[in-house]
Amino acid sequence: MTSQTLRLDRTWALRSRQTELAEGIAKLFYRGTPGHVAEFGTMLGNTASALAIGIRLVDNVFSDKLRVQRSEGRVLHLFDSFEGLPVSNALEDINSPAVIDGSWAPGTCEGISPEQLRALCTENLETERVMIHEGWFKDTIPQLPDSARFALIHVDCDLYSSTMDVLDGLLSRGLLQPGAMIFFDDWDCNSSRPDLGERKAWSDAVEKYEVDFSISHPYSATGQVIIFHNCKTTRAN
Repeated sequence: MTSQTLRLDRTWALRSRQTELAEGIAKLFYRGTPGHVAEFGTMLGNTASALAIGIRLVDNVFSDKLRVQRSEGRVLHLFDSFEGLPVSNALEDINSPAVIDGSWAPGTCEGISPEQLRALCTENLETERVMIHEGWFKDTIPQLPDSARFALIHVDCDLYSSTMDVLDGLLSRGLLQPGAMIFFDDWDCNSSRPDLGERKAWSDAVEKYEVDFSISHPYSATGQVIIFHNCKTTRAN
């Protein structure tokens, strides 16, 4: 194998993530899973934009079938503090190599503004289909209506504590649609240790909410996709 057959650069992982997220929207259609799309941790807006593109592509290709499937008009919900990462006192974060070396210190990972994020995503989706939730997850997720249902979520909030805020917020209220795809971006960070980060948060949530799920496939360089089936709080849509 030569350098001409494999090009590895700083943008490779990003391109891979964007492609897989956009394709994830198409997979929802083929699997017949209704519901909206959400991202938790938007940073520079690259993956949020990919999700918007995926929604638009499916709308364009399958416009005549979306109504039957109850998946027309998917809304893209974008959650971020727009202040970078929070302070976390959870042992699962204090012991994280990425926190110890300063990569995930409080205030890091701050990205673009809400206005810039909206402008980026509305290049492909109507303004009313892009909902930006500014603030900490523990404060913004409870503001969602009980009728909300999500078919795909992209969890890119790095810390154990932030990931638990997302999972607690959604699972406690039955807001995940059966068949939903969960894209964990940082699953294999922290040397893939099961006692830290997103891995630990998911295992804790599975136990707490009696989650029935399937492991689907690796996602980009450090991620994992999980298919949610149901849990003790799942409600009929």
